[in-house]
Amino acid sequence: MDWFPEYWALIAIAIAGATGIVGILWDVRDKTTHKITIWGRTLFCITILSTAGAFVAQVLANRASEARNKKAQEETIQLLTHTRQGIVELSRILQPLDRPTIVLSVDLACGAAAYQAFCSSAQSQAAEALANLQRRFGKQGSVVSGNIVNFDWSNWPNSRGPFFPLTRLHVFKTKDKFEEYAKGKLFALSNEGDVTFSAPFITSEVFTPFFMVRAHDFHISFQITLKDIRPQMKNTEVMSVPDLQDAVVAIYDPDFFAIFNPTKISIQTPRGQDMRGNFYARETTGAKIFFAELSATSK
Repeated sequence: MDWFPEYWALIAIAIAGATGIVGILWDVRDKTTHKITIWGRTLFCITILSTAGAFVAQVLANRASEARNKKAQEETIQLLTHTRQGIVELSRILQPLDRPTIVLSVDLACGAAAYQAFCSSAQSQAAEALANLQRRFGKQGSVVSGNIVNFDWSNWPNSRGPFFPLTRLHVFKTKDKFEEYAKGKLFALSNEGDVTFSAPFITSEVFTPFFMVRAHDFHISFQITLKDIRPQMKNTEVMSVPDLQDAVVAIYDPDFFAIFNPTKISIQTPRGQDMRGNFYARETTGAKIFFAELSATSK
């Protein structure tokens, strides 16, 4: 019935015009009494009704036009939304996680009695590396850093160096999902999260040691490079590199935390994409976990 207001307006205009012409050509008053005749009253009523009908038709036409415009806007918004979703999905398809390289930065956390000899050896090696650096380049500023070449792991508790089997990185799409799992849950030997990166084992071969001296205090850190790590996907929420934006990665490994504190993470794809984050410690149900929020640039 959207056509009715438009046609009714045209009919009302035609009727008003016709009555006006008839009123001019036809004497609507009685010549003797000079009163309006029955036909005059009829024409007058028709004119009033046609004018009112035209007004109503115009109001209805305006409402119909507004409804059409609103519907067109909604359809345009839906089209733009679907187009945006299509672009996002295409971006996800073109940027799969593949088998990324994961780089963990960790600080040496001395304190446990089992690692006392190793920590003393690491500090001695850092001091020697600093001395070699100063012999080559002279004394430098208040902050000096460098790598430790041919690091000696012989003072590790097993005398062969670190061995951490099946270290897992649990990735949650949102901070809220991480908080939900962090309440009362541990991450030991479980596949929590939307995607999990599992390193079969971590040994000394993947460690690169560094030292930094600030105000005569040695700070020793390591960079752990885990290559070709296969992601274990639990759902479709985290399947690509864009899905990692603002995602939360968590580590729970008590043996690892006994000597190392994670500080940073970098997830690097074969296509050169890089998602980074800084780790923070969290105590939950009497145990410690580390988590980081990922972004294209480290926060």
